[in-house]
Amino acid sequence: QWQKLYQDPTAAVSSAVSLRTLLNDMVSLHNIDRSRIAPLMQQLGLSDDLLNRNSEGVSGGELQRFCMLRALLLDPVFLFADESTSRLDPITQREVSQLLVDVAKQNGCAVMLVSHDPAMIHKRCDRVISLSQ
Repeated sequence: QWQKLYQDPTAAVSSAVSLRTLLNDMVSLHNIDRSRIAPLMQQLGLSDDLLNRNSEGVSGGELQRFCMLRALLLDPVFLFADESTSRLDPITQREVSQLLVDVAKQNGCAVMLVSHDPAMIHKRCDRVISLSQ
């Protein structure tokens, strides 16, 4: 199975409910072992308090890492990250892209990063395919 991280995480997350509600709904729907949540949240640098807020109450980096949490809890073998850090500031871009690659490797998941930032891609990826025009 594969999962996708969107360029704009707000498009993938409802602001009408708390992140905890969104996570609990997904965990129930997919029968995910709840004991996996806390260790993965720790890997991603997410606090439990963050889950009490909705998507409008967290930073872009926190929301993207929350989306990473949801995707990785589904045990994908492949994660497609389409410009998943493009809306973040440069420092957070570096942190989140490195975190994505590290956590995915630790969880046995391949990642395809799509980006207009060749320096980041060459630094983070084992293999690079470059498209022009």
